[in-house]
Amino acid sequence: MSAKLVRISQASSLVAAAIVTLPGAASAQEQLSAHDLNLKAVQLQQAGKLAEAADTYRKAIQLNPKGAAYHNNLALVLKDLNQMAEAEQEERTALKLRPKRGDYHYNLGIILQRENKPDAAEKEFRQACDIDAMDTESHYRLAQTLQQESKFPEAEQEIKLALMLKPDQASYHQLFGDILMLEKREEEALNEYQKVLSTPGVTVSGDLQNKVDYLRQVLHRDRSRSGTASSQPSQ
Repeated sequence: MSAKLVRISQASSLVAAAIVTLPGAASAQEQLSAHDLNLKAVQLQQAGKLAEAADTYRKAIQLNPKGAAYHNNLALVLKDLNQMAEAEQEERTALKLRPKRGDYHYNLGIILQRENKPDAAEKEFRQACDIDAMDTESHYRLAQTLQQESKFPEAEQEIKLALMLKPDQASYHQLFGDILMLEKREEEALNEYQKVLSTPGVTVSGDLQNKVDYLRQVLHRDRSRSGTASSQPSQ
């Protein structure tokens, strides 16, 4: 499982102090109040008080509807509350306000994955990768989505990119192993799984251990058959 699931936006006090009121925008005082509410909501969110955090983000949005960060943060809380349709709506609003934010595309991709919309999630993760080619988590999530869509060559390409940037990430090796296993490349899959097993501090799931045991049995059987066949006398 990836460690970085969501990306919360926190406006700095320096940014807040430099607020400029534009035509049709919230007043400077409203923007400052919305900023303070956002910081309070972030603290509530991090404390696990999700319903309170959602209400506080909504108050910030009421004061400053053009604050993309508040829509983004509300979307993430709603996702955790399993209110997926509204979460998607809020993240799309954030992207309308800030379409070049790669982290917002990433967050929308996560929401769409949860909604079992792999085609739409793929699009968002690709956007995030296009904005920041060094974003390993977006490459990882894109590979995960492509695997779900049975686009194995493309999935392999994306997970290899993620591993080039973070070669010691156990979750990336495990996903690569899953892709290789689905492609029936058992020996390569086992090699990736063994890298996970040898990573310090990683807790090995029963599912992964079952895959390793299965692959070892398959490869042992295949080698035994190959050895038996090669030892047959020539006619």
